[in-house]
Amino acid sequence: MSRITLKGEAWLMKAQALYDLKIARKELEKQEANLSREIQKMTEGKSFQYKGMMSFFEERKGSVNYAAIPELIGVDVDVYRKPPIIVFKLVKV
Repeated sequence: MSRITLKGEAWLMKAQALYDLKIARKELEKQEANLSREIQKMTEGKSFQYKGMMSFFEERKGSVNYAAIPELIGVDVDVYRKPPIIVFKLVKV
C-alpha cells in the first residue's frame, strides 16, 4: 500500500469520525431543546428548584447592530440595541 493511500485511509477514518460526531451532536441538541421546552412548560416560565436542581429565566439585552452605527464615539448604543431575549438556564446547585 502506498504512503498516499495510507494517508488517505487515515484521513477518511478521522473525517468519518468527525462526521459521525456532528450527526450525534445534532441529535443531542434536538433532544436538549425538547427537554428544555418540556421543563419550561412544566414550570410555566417561572424559576423552579427541587432537590439540588434549579431552572430559571433571565432577560438579557439584545445584541448591538454595530454596522448601523455611523460613529461609535459618544453614541448611545442602546438606541441601536435589538429587542431583549429570554434565556433559559438549568444549573446544578
